[in-house]
Amino acid sequence: MFRNTGRSVGVSKLLGCLCLVTLVGCATVQRQGDRAFDKGNCLQALENYDEAAAAGTKDPKMYQRAAQCALKLGNLAGAERYYSQALRFGGGVPVARELAGFYVKTSNYVSAVRVYQYLLYQETDKQPVYNNLGTALMYAGQPFDAESYLMIAQQMDPGDPTPYVNLGLLYDRHLRQPWLAINFYECFNEITKGRATNAEMVRQRASELRDRYFRLYDADSVACGEPYRPAAAQVIPLEDLKRVVETELPDESPLPAPVVSDDAAGEGEAQVEGAPLVIERQVTDHAPTPERPGSVLGQARHAHSQERWAEAVGFFTAVPVADMTSEDQKRLGDAYRQQANWAMASHWLELAATTSDDPEIVAMLFDVYKRNKDEDRISALCKRYGNSRKYETITAGVCAESAPKKK
Repeated sequence: MFRNTGRSVGVSKLLGCLCLVTLVGCATVQRQGDRAFDKGNCLQALENYDEAAAAGTKDPKMYQRAAQCALKLGNLAGAERYYSQALRFGGGVPVARELAGFYVKTSNYVSAVRVYQYLLYQETDKQPVYNNLGTALMYAGQPFDAESYLMIAQQMDPGDPTPYVNLGLLYDRHLRQPWLAINFYECFNEITKGRATNAEMVRQRASELRDRYFRLYDADSVACGEPYRPAAAQVIPLEDLKRVVETELPDESPLPAPVVSDDAAGEGEAQVEGAPLVIERQVTDHAPTPERPGSVLGQARHAHSQERWAEAVGFFTAVPVADMTSEDQKRLGDAYRQQANWAMASHWLELAATTSDDPEIVAMLFDVYKRNKDEDRISALCKRYGNSRKYETITAGVCAESAPKKK
């Protein structure tokens, strides 16, 4: 048992004062950095911010500003480090958006994919994230995964021109279906009324492909401004298929760049960037189309009820997202789950959870995350549902396991 003497009390007070002085000093140095940042003096701002960071400051806004300054100064490694610290200290979605944009601009598409996957779970307006994740996957060398996300982005908002040009690029360069790329390129120009900055390049590329693959082109395969409904794969003559596979694009015909439009009203030009960024748009509210007897949606539901998982996936993926209820999204997520495709299962179950409070969806998400050993998402689910009596039978065991151990 220790006794406090008068001297030890004095030492404690002295240490307390020193800590207070240190904290005040940190705040003062950070404010100096903020003033330098506001004046555009990034060198001085970074000097102040680094001093505040060394003293223990954990303000995510400060690290976000430091990252922006590092970018202006061309210090890419520093920018990535500051963004990572801003996220670690609670910067959340705004910082993640900037970090994703940073990775895209620096062609680090694999890292961009990871950040967009995080944003897909966090954002309420998911349509732009589907587009950006699909485009990042395309450039990261995963075109088949990219196709699913870009198709969903188009189906969620058929009036947004961005997914059309990105789907055009995907089918043109990566999936080698140039006859389909023509439709998406032409729809892009039709929706933007030819006012996009790269409209002429898109028109020329579509014209070139039409001349080369006119025998395979189907003008009705894509309806501009409507949710894309993939048709059954057509049988391609062997000589035409060989021509598609063996033909390389001529150097004098550059591909259109991905497009970013921040003009939700559709006025003005769509601005071309070297790569996609987050698009601030509102997702259009679509009422699901009533099921018709013998429809694809009806066959998808029936296949799921009969536990024909692969067949259910095939039917459901031919149905526009706008026509699917949250229950259908749950069924598709479950079908992927039964096939151990954890990425696509979580994707569809998360989408269902945005509009439904069905405990079965939450239980499936826990199962998928646990099998995929995704501790971060398990923790996020526990925070979201752990205190609700409605889900207590689902969360009790899992959330107890994932809770941090007391030392």
